Amino acid sequence: MSKIRIALADDSAFMRKALERMFAEDDDFEVVALVSNGEEAVEVAIKKKPDILLLDVQMPRMDGLVALENIMKQAPMPVIMVSSLTSDGAATTIKALELGAVDFISKDISYGSAGMKNLVSEIKGKIRALMSEPDITKRLVTTTAAIERGRGKATELAKPVVSVAQLPTSSAEYTTTAARHTAIPAMKKIVLIGVSTGGPQSLQSVIPFIPNDIGVPIILVQHIPVNFTLFLAERLNSISSIKVVEAKDGDVLEPNVVYIAKSGYRTLVNKKGNDKVLAIVPPLAGLLYNPSVDDTFSSVVDIYGGDTLGVVMTGMGKDGALGCEKIKAAGGFVISQDEKSSIVFGMPNVVISAGLADEIVSLTDLAARIDFHINGTRDNKRQ
Repeated sequence: MSKIRIALADDSAFMRKALERMFAEDDDFEVVALVSNGEEAVEVAIKKKPDILLLDVQMPRMDGLVALENIMKQAPMPVIMVSSLTSDGAATTIKALELGAVDFISKDISYGSAGMKNLVSEIKGKIRALMSEPDITKRLVTTTAAIERGRGKATELAKPVVSVAQLPTSSAEYTTTAARHTAIPAMKKIVLIGVSTGGPQSLQSVIPFIPNDIGVPIILVQHIPVNFTLFLAERLNSISSIKVVEAKDGDVLEPNVVYIAKSGYRTLVNKKGNDKVLAIVPPLAGLLYNPSVDDTFSSVVDIYGGDTLGVVMTGMGKDGALGCEKIKAAGGFVISQDEKSSIVFGMPNVVISAGLADEIVSLTDLAARIDFHINGTRDNKRQ
């Protein structure tokens, strides 16, 4: 098996050398270039063509964002951004993901008690998972292009009508159960979306195209570090017609609002009288992800039962599978993103392989399918 060829671009000599030394201890990896600024990073990407590039955000001569934009235009490849967890770092990282970076890691943890070994372990895990995905570069390019094509169009589509004539008919485009042939679906009362790696990019091809009168609340669980969900919510809100907010403890769920589960916490739903209320609570010991797709999905199903529509999008791992199992057991409906449009097919693939997906849908069709399962063809829109 050939080694994974890595290029490192960081203005810190300490970081470059520490990462190089730790990668050298593993036979799976080969560091093919060490550079200290954005201009050199672009040159290395074009000439050395590494399998993956670790790119610092803040560098001299050309910063990481400008370098990333040039790389994705001239020599597209998987890029993991190295960023801080400050407010400025979070906003910049969200922008980097929009430009085509596949993932990011926090430089801050390298100086904490966990040390460099934990940092490198995290990076290696991400790289191995990404390199196991077929056509990862092609998927990144396709997703970034879809975002660019949709830029400026989504806000014009406040009410994107889905008619029976518009529904895909080829199994190559779309896979589903017999429910697909029903003009009037069983209308759901809440939408849950679970997503991880590739989410901040991919969501820009979904959330802005959800109509602002969809008529139900939407809860979105994105695996993302602490401090990042507020900036993700602000970014999606700025390009969408539907309202997007970071979930807050005590929020009463309202229709036509997307609530993004707060990073670092559990997001649950409780019933108080006739209201459904969000509870943002500290994480439980043993939960791998906070927020957790399984955790939030399960909590919502306890309240909404079969009126739940679950959607699982791109991401590493299997978070969401148990939650979807609970949705199905209650009589709800599950949509999975397809392999071709997923930057990382891990989470959707687990749901599909377990036989839990009622529909398998391309990224650019997800918003329309979500609306369909809430409002049908809109000729029979929810009253």
